[in-house]
Amino acid sequence: QPGEHLFVYRTWSTVTLLASPTPLAAAEVAALKARCNTLGWDVLQAPGAAGVAPPRYHLGGAAEGKLLRELLQADDREAFYRRQPYDVSPPSDDRPFFEHYFRWAQLPGIVANLGKTWQPFGGSGYLLVLALLAAALLAAALLTAAALAATAGRGGSGVMPQRGRAATYFALVGLAFMLVEMPLLQQFILYLDHPARATALVLATLLLASGVGSLLADRAPLRPALVALAAAIAASSVALPALVRLTLAWPLAARAALSVAALTPLGLLMGLPFSGALRRLGAAREGALAWAWAANGGASVVSTLLATVLALAAGYRAVLWLGAGCYLLAAPCLWAAAAADDVTAPGAPAAQRSRR
Repeated sequence: QPGEHLFVYRTWSTVTLLASPTPLAAAEVAALKARCNTLGWDVLQAPGAAGVAPPRYHLGGAAEGKLLRELLQADDREAFYRRQPYDVSPPSDDRPFFEHYFRWAQLPGIVANLGKTWQPFGGSGYLLVLALLAAALLAAALLTAAALAATAGRGGSGVMPQRGRAATYFALVGLAFMLVEMPLLQQFILYLDHPARATALVLATLLLASGVGSLLADRAPLRPALVALAAAIAASSVALPALVRLTLAWPLAARAALSVAALTPLGLLMGLPFSGALRRLGAAREGALAWAWAANGGASVVSTLLATVLALAAGYRAVLWLGAGCYLLAAPCLWAAAAADDVTAPGAPAAQRSRR
């Protein structure tokens, strides 16, 4: 029983939980209770049939102790978590947010109490992230529309719908890159023992490999590459956690080398979609590079906030899957753009036309 491993006490400002890998002995429990009584601390949970006495020093501990005992005795803990006014489900490696308690059911209370009281559990912090996401979406849409409008007079009639299809492609590619990169950063923090080390290795590997991939973009068919990339990302969402579990005890140098080996193929494929389509587009349409960069850059900014919001709500694996989905959705956009001569126009070099 979990309760046999836990001793919980409350001071005037904190609740402290002591967890033992083995059941606490009766002598240990007695010593802890005596010490808490000497210091004026209330015991909220202790092993043994005797249980705990009602709080003597901090009366607020009564509700906390009752809630803790309900959790320990619950047959269905998921149902227990759902009944709480805040999100108190345990953090995990996929969703490692110890201070995130927000639930949408809190929204009316949060709005009603803004500026009136302290809101430590959930509060308005999550709403601020959502507001930043909305602002980024609006700015990206306006800037992309401005770039499209600035080149609207070039290329004859029907160009705007065609460019809209290609702009969707570049936006999806911009979204996907960061939606894949951020979960990979999080995944390798545990594996490489430190955030700074993981950030340096993951970013360096992905950026270097994607740079090499961009150099090879003229030699690779883009549509099959997009499908292969989406499949590789989906596979990595399953394979990488298994790889981490199997090799976590390896020396750091070996883990770092394995990380580079695992990330390099993904980086190579991630370098193909943007660079390859950009080169074809530049050869096909005069002035098209500006709005392609606008769509891609705006989507990249949006994706960092979108990844944060989605990770808080559903976990980093969901973010990774969304990145794979964006790459997969980009493939039909490329087909539509090519059919409309957006990305590969008749005026482009023959080597480019042959890859349509």
